[in-house]
Amino acid sequence: MVLVKITKPGLYPGLPEADYRSHHEWLSVSSAKKLLPPSCPAKYKATAGVEEHKPQFDVGKAFHAKVLGEGADVVVVDALDWRSKDAKDQRAAAYDAGRVPLLIADALLVDAMAQAVLDHDTAPHLFRNGAPEVSAFWIDPDTGVQCKARFDYLPDAPANGGRLIVPDLKSAVSADPSEFARAAARYGYLLQQVHYTKALQVLGVHSDPAFLFCVVEKEAPHLVNVGQFTTEADLLLSAAALDKALRLYRDCLAADHWPGWTGVTDLSLPTWALYQLEDIAS
Repeated sequence: MVLVKITKPGLYPGLPEADYRSHHEWLSVSSAKKLLPPSCPAKYKATAGVEEHKPQFDVGKAFHAKVLGEGADVVVVDALDWRSKDAKDQRAAAYDAGRVPLLIADALLVDAMAQAVLDHDTAPHLFRNGAPEVSAFWIDPDTGVQCKARFDYLPDAPANGGRLIVPDLKSAVSADPSEFARAAARYGYLLQQVHYTKALQVLGVHSDPAFLFCVVEKEAPHLVNVGQFTTEADLLLSAAALDKALRLYRDCLAADHWPGWTGVTDLSLPTWALYQLEDIAS
């Protein structure tokens, strides 16, 4: 049941996550990415409004809540894994109640990851003097698409016209800059940066916010790295990709037509396969 119905653009601190997610008519960046290759509009339409429950998602939600002090309501299940009927029943009951189920080992992992962030020399300072879990709703000025985003943490406006620094928490296999950059490319994190930046610009919060990724590794010693993408080409191409997604969404919505793959497509081998074939043939 929707407790709060958003009807106009703005920032909405304290909006429950379930209410934020229920506003499917406002496009999030995670949904926008489903419109683009290797996905397509048909896949977006088939999964719109469907929430996936996966252990890695649950750990991520619990980790965010632990660091931010707000978010998922976690219930720890006294089990080594989810194979027993009792564990499965407890997990299902938690989901039904809107809570996040964690095994004991995962709860300990969340505690260790959160502590690593709090012990870092830079990361804790990014989550002060602001509000956690702030929802934003706005109208994209270029396409007219209703958009939404949910900031992990939105700092208060800086004094004396300083730059707004917006952090985003990520858990990763590796916090090494080059490895995380590869993960960012794979998961479209720069599209998120562009999307969230535009939210702040359109809503008049700040004209040029800085967006920092606070990355913590999932395995001990849970190394933490704070980094940002600043290369102009990276940001311009990501902005162009996001704009394409918004325009595609607008057109599909207007026509109520969500196409999959059509016609005959040209296929070509990836570069690594060509190198492999060259080695074989030489």
